Amino acid sequence: LAQQWGVARLTARQGVQMLVQEGLLESVQGRGTYVTGTRATAKNIKVQTTLQALAETYVRMPPEIHTLDETVVSLPSHVGDGAGHRYVRMRRVHADGGVPYCVIAVHIDENLFALAADQFRTLAAIPVLVSAFGDQIKKAHQSLTVRALDADAAALLEVPPNSPAAYVERFFEGSDGHI
Repeated sequence: LAQQWGVARLTARQGVQMLVQEGLLESVQGRGTYVTGTRATAKNIKVQTTLQALAETYVRMPPEIHTLDETVVSLPSHVGDGAGHRYVRMRRVHADGGVPYCVIAVHIDENLFALAADQFRTLAAIPVLVSAFGDQIKKAHQSLTVRALDADAAALLEVPPNSPAAYVERFFEGSDGHI
């Protein structure tokens, strides 16, 4: 390909890799690269505007959850004042049909987490929060920005680094003002 199109071998290889990632080519180790004839479908997720609707979406379409790590940490400084509170941070990847579509870092107050630890570890966090603690949630906020993926997130999502991605932050505040 490089010789045929008058480009460097690296450029040709990168082009083939991009077509594989888009689902137009399939690479089979030891056999070669083949045209698939179909484009891979993208995972579209509707951004919900109510907490209840968001929780129902996760119940209706539960993700495959792959936990990367779980640690106890302080609240990230850009989130708010979590002074005196510890949070269980779970980093995980959500997938559908084995195809990863989002990387998540969930921070849940350590005491709250202890009340439903098994559910938080195996299910999407928002439906667990709503079903177990919904009456205690005073305020919910979400923001969405589009950013380039760093190398680590791109590797987890199996896409090239610097690919555009939606970055969503969601915060839930209890009646005592605690996040």
